[in-house]
Amino acid sequence: MDSSGNKKFDKTSSQKIDVKCTKCGNIKNISYIGHKCNRINNKTEYICHSCIGISNCIKNAKFQKNKTYEEMYGKNISKELKYKVGSARRGISHEIIYGKKRAKQIKHAASIRMQKFSSLPWKEKYNTIQYNKMKHDRSIRMRGKGNPMYGKPSPQGSGNGWSGWYKDWYFRSLKELSFMVNYIERYNHTWISAEASKYGIKYKYFGNIDRTYYADFILDNEIMAEIKPLKLRNTPLVLLKEEAAKLWCNKNNLKYILFTDDMFDILTYSEIDQLIYDKKLKWLDRYADKYNKLKKEKNH
Repeated sequence: MDSSGNKKFDKTSSQKIDVKCTKCGNIKNISYIGHKCNRINNKTEYICHSCIGISNCIKNAKFQKNKTYEEMYGKNISKELKYKVGSARRGISHEIIYGKKRAKQIKHAASIRMQKFSSLPWKEKYNTIQYNKMKHDRSIRMRGKGNPMYGKPSPQGSGNGWSGWYKDWYFRSLKELSFMVNYIERYNHTWISAEASKYGIKYKYFGNIDRTYYADFILDNEIMAEIKPLKLRNTPLVLLKEEAAKLWCNKNNLKYILFTDDMFDILTYSEIDQLIYDKKLKWLDRYADKYNKLKKEKNH
């Protein structure tokens, strides 16, 4: 007590000091007594109320689905959050709203969420209507010149045919292999692959879509040869390609012939086994496994 009978004034009881938040980096003016009791004595870092609120929001987010800001945080806090979200949408940077350090944390968290989202398949990201529309739009974009493979020969290993190497010659089907052995070699033809850019034939697919067609072989520098199963001989697409190929060959001093599988002998299992034994034939890995399974089934 002083001489007037009043309680002696303690300077530290109302003193305010500036303290820097360890998360957002903003400086806050807080009570010295509270800071001393809670942080200096207990040796803990200072975190401002805004950062504590945001961290609590993140922790509790999974329990707060389908609720409004007001239901989750009350009127006052919801107004502040709405202002911050609205500011971000209006183009005000996170750095101005939250400070440099906190803005960096928000950006990092957002990038992780986007990475997880972008790695999901379309079916999980979107509802059925959106998924079907996006799939349809993509199929239209990828047609003709929009396709990155437009005008290029098919890469090795593509397609569903029996692919591999015969004497270092690449083939894409069992019929192509049979044609190599039982037609080209039997009748001593010279040949090169027609799957080269200079033999690409431009044509209009159904719906006026630009496409490029490559035949299978060039024989004796005179014949462009295509190999097809007899059952597909008169299908619309085969006829469309044939028409385009004949026009192209007339302009380039070649003759187009479509060989069906009744025009040469198809290799038997025993003949294929002999070619493999003589190391003339080597399947692609996936077809080697498939061939061995077929042989086992046949023997049982």
